[in-house]
Amino acid sequence: MTVNPTRLVPAAAALIAVAATVLVFLDVDSPLRVALVAIFLLVCPGLALVRLLRLDDPLLELTLAVAFSLALAGLVAVALLYADLWSPGAGLVILVVITLVGTLLESTLSDDQPAT
Repeated sequence: MTVNPTRLVPAAAALIAVAATVLVFLDVDSPLRVALVAIFLLVCPGLALVRLLRLDDPLLELTLAVAFSLALAGLVAVALLYADLWSPGAGLVILVVITLVGTLLESTLSDDQPAT
């Protein structure tokens, strides 16, 4: 059985999302928490959505992923502030849900596509 490398990216994004959430809500005081949350916030939400575009250029995909991630984080923060519901934990959970929905959607769409 061979592992398709394109399936590793969404799996890694989902794993980082879950690990970051667990470390934050367990209030683990570790440099690992800082690193995972930073990687998650900078890459994962945008990557989950950009991969749905099925771009051929990995550098463009990564660049757009970072831009989308920062934009999503900003939009979520502003929406929470505007609704007077500001909570860093709530913002993280919303971004994790966006990431997991994006990765599940990509997985569902890639299962529908014939293998090349």
